[in-house]
Amino acid sequence: MMLNLIPAPAYVKNHEGTYIGCNEAFAKLLGRNPDEIRGSNDYDLFPRSIADKLLQLDSELFYASSSVNPQQQVDARLVKADGTMIMVRLQRMLQNLDEQNGPVISAVAVDFTEELQQEHQRSVSLITAAAAEMAIQTIEGMLDPVIILNDQGLVERVNKGYIDAVGPAKEIIGRHVSRLFPDLGVTAVADMLIQCKEIGRIRNLETRLMDAQGQLLPVLVNISKLRDSQQAINGFVVAIRDVSSLVAASEQLREKQRKLDALLNAADDAILLLDRHGIIKSGNRALSERYHNTLDTILGQNYADITNPAGREEQLFFIDEICAQGKPRRIEFEHNGRVYYNSGYPIFNDAGQVDEIAVFSYDITDRKRGEQLQRALYSISEAAYFAKDVQSLFTIVHKILSKLVSIDNLIILLRDTVTGYLECPYYKVIAPGSKEHDPEERAFHASLVDNLLNKGKALLLNQEDLQKILDTKDLPRPKQLPQQWLGVPLMNGAGVKIGALVTHRYQDDQLYGEEDRKILNFVSSQIAMAIERRLNEDELRTKNRQLQLLTEGTILALVRSVEIRDPYTAGHQQRVALLAREIGKKLGLREDRVEAVRIAALLHDVGKISVPTELLSKPGKLSELELMLIRQHPVESYNILRNIQFPYPIAQFVLEHHEKYNGSGYPAGLQGDAISLEAKIICVADVVDAISSHRPYRPSRGIEQALAEIREHAGTLYDPEVAAVCISLFKEGFSFADYEVPQAAQQLPLH
Repeated sequence: MMLNLIPAPAYVKNHEGTYIGCNEAFAKLLGRNPDEIRGSNDYDLFPRSIADKLLQLDSELFYASSSVNPQQQVDARLVKADGTMIMVRLQRMLQNLDEQNGPVISAVAVDFTEELQQEHQRSVSLITAAAAEMAIQTIEGMLDPVIILNDQGLVERVNKGYIDAVGPAKEIIGRHVSRLFPDLGVTAVADMLIQCKEIGRIRNLETRLMDAQGQLLPVLVNISKLRDSQQAINGFVVAIRDVSSLVAASEQLREKQRKLDALLNAADDAILLLDRHGIIKSGNRALSERYHNTLDTILGQNYADITNPAGREEQLFFIDEICAQGKPRRIEFEHNGRVYYNSGYPIFNDAGQVDEIAVFSYDITDRKRGEQLQRALYSISEAAYFAKDVQSLFTIVHKILSKLVSIDNLIILLRDTVTGYLECPYYKVIAPGSKEHDPEERAFHASLVDNLLNKGKALLLNQEDLQKILDTKDLPRPKQLPQQWLGVPLMNGAGVKIGALVTHRYQDDQLYGEEDRKILNFVSSQIAMAIERRLNEDELRTKNRQLQLLTEGTILALVRSVEIRDPYTAGHQQRVALLAREIGKKLGLREDRVEAVRIAALLHDVGKISVPTELLSKPGKLSELELMLIRQHPVESYNILRNIQFPYPIAQFVLEHHEKYNGSGYPAGLQGDAISLEAKIICVADVVDAISSHRPYRPSRGIEQALAEIREHAGTLYDPEVAAVCISLFKEGFSFADYEVPQAAQQLPLH
């Protein structure tokens, strides 16, 4: 190859940056095989930074290809195969080897690495000599004491800083430097000087310096070799820093640290310091007590490993998230039956990375239990309003108490306010061989409750206590004595004992504790008030029902009085009430408005009691005067009903039930929206039943004729919406026959 005829290292690269040839000298320069170089590019042979620079130089040379005989001389760094950095001077030029492949770069390299090193060494020598000479001058101006020693450690000179801090120079010049450092001694100082010759410097040696008055000052000592321009060791420079203030500050810092440790150890909550991997680096007394181990044993362990195993992954995630996000994070977890709340705070290093985590761990078991009790009280209070009856309330209370103290068996006994006897409305007991209605079991618990209520406080009895009571008192004996019996009096808001809660356990593997007794005692007042409220509401509901029945009876009596005077219309008012009620439902009225429509429909003809009987049953056509008397019955109905206190204006509905949609009705000639919706409904129902029923003056015209009347006059005589709903009801199968009653006085109208 022609390149091998060139004695200097040489290579050829194409426009793509690929080495298409090189000589042995270039390959040897790089410590590589020529075949290894051919076909490679700069990125294959050198680090990226060097390859980027060579690529830039190639580009510049190719860019200059338009000029005549483009050449380039540059100094560049190259890296040999063994990693050694070399400096070369490249003489490069563009050549056209053939027209097909275009121009290539041919280059000759001159290695001047050794020359640079020699030049650098000369510079270092000059700098060292200058520095040594300058150091002597600089030492004089330094405020800190500085001592210059000869090769044997004898003091040759000191600066003004030494004289100011220690004393006159004549006391030490020519003497061994160890006299100034009595804590070290001659041998130790001599050994340090030998070490300094070998390694060049002794840094930050902590010792004490004796001044001219014999006082020992805490100092930091730095010893350096002193060289002349030929680098022969002339001696040593001893720089001394008085650290009395630093020592005092350090002592203050240690005192503060002791106080901080005392504060941390006085804290009831655990405080610990973790590294970024969760390893415990520091902790306080509360941490040691929580995990029942010495702090020395805990330190070095992973925090996730000493907590509840079930929450290990959650703890690891807690630590990882703080490190990843660099933000505080909180976690709540359980350990050995207690609930803890951890707040973790990142601690950053100088590079801005999370290096450590400070964790404050609070025991929130009592707070959680308080919240649980508050929720229980709220649930009990809420149940008093929403439970459908007192038995449902007892069941809800049982469920709530089971969550608080794991109650399986629950007995609720209440004292009858009239007889004074204890009754047992709720008895849920799971016991071997016991029956839910076992009278002896119930009597046994009732007897203990009598004693409980007499004492007026909660009782927690074990099996031995129960046996003593049975031995000393004549009480019913259950088939099996419980392992524990816990009773709590129920006192209402006035402090009156209305009964008791009783629970007991037959197994001794999980017994009640004093905490359970306190919890039941705490919620018992709320339970008592809830039970009393529920009982009072049930009693009030019963009385309201009785009053409703009485009202129904009174209404039916009024209806019956009209039917007795007009037997041809017997059942008319009930049928009108039935149809009116169904129309109201289909119109989407509220239940209470539907009931108002029904009552008004039952009473709509009560005013006919003032109409002469002969007119009511007259078979022929009525005169104008007789019609006027008949049409007066809505007003008479109003006068009869207006002083009765109904929830809705029943009297007004009855007064308007003969008004017509177009104003042609009576007694006031109201029209449209001036007529109440309830009256419009009664009007349509009244017409349907009247036409489809037998009358003294005509036979029944049938339900079809009645509906035809409604359909024909909807929007004129009758409200169009009410009329449409009435017609649709009959299309859907409504029939008076489905609701027919033989006699109104024998059966209440359906609701």
